Amino acid sequence: MSKEYDKLNLELSQAGVPPHVFMGKTGKPIDTLVGTKLSSKPYLNILLRYIEILEGNEQEMVIRAVWERRNKEVLPVLEKILKTQETPEHVQWVLKEAIKTIRR
Repeated sequence: MSKEYDKLNLELSQAGVPPHVFMGKTGKPIDTLVGTKLSSKPYLNILLRYIEILEGNEQEMVIRAVWERRNKEVLPVLEKILKTQETPEHVQWVLKEAIKTIRR
C-alpha cells in the first residue's frame, strides 16, 4: 500500500467512514465505501484529491467508491483520467463502466 492510500484512508476515517468488517476481518474505510451501501457523496472532496495521484488497484478502489449515479461532478475527473493517464486494462474497464453509469 502506498503512503497516499494510507493517507486517504486516514482522512476518510477522520471524516467518519468506519472501517469495513467482513467475515471477521477489518478492512479500510475505502472498503466500506466500495462494499456497502454507504454513499460516497459526503466524502467526494477527499476522494477527488486522491483519485488522480493513486495508481492501479488503489486508484480502482477510489473509482469504485465514487461510482454512484448521483455523483455527476466526478465525470470530468474520470474522463480526464481515461484520456490522459496510462492505466492498466482493468482500471480502464472500471473507469468506462463508472462513466457510463454516472451519465445515466
